[in-house]
Amino acid sequence: MQRHRSNWNTRFSTYVSDLGVGHFAGALGVSPWTVYSWVAGRAEPRLSTARRIVELSRGALSLDDVSRHRQEVGDGTNSGQPGPPRARDFPPGSPRS
Repeated sequence: MQRHRSNWNTRFSTYVSDLGVGHFAGALGVSPWTVYSWVAGRAEPRLSTARRIVELSRGALSLDDVSRHRQEVGDGTNSGQPGPPRARDFPPGSPRS
């Protein structure tokens, strides 16, 4: 998998890189592909997993670091801007126009 430098420049992704994707994924009980998806900004960890990441980091990362990563790298486009909103970004019953 090719690494885009901008995806690996956040506190979250630097921590993942330093620990190693395989070790990080194993410690969380997820696949390395899941971690790569988080780093690329295509997905983000669930809140319960984000809390486990903060615990695993022993204070090196905060919940803000984990949740802010996707915004910092964009939605997998490497533009640095969030991607277009998706249906899951809207609360149930809200207008999507």
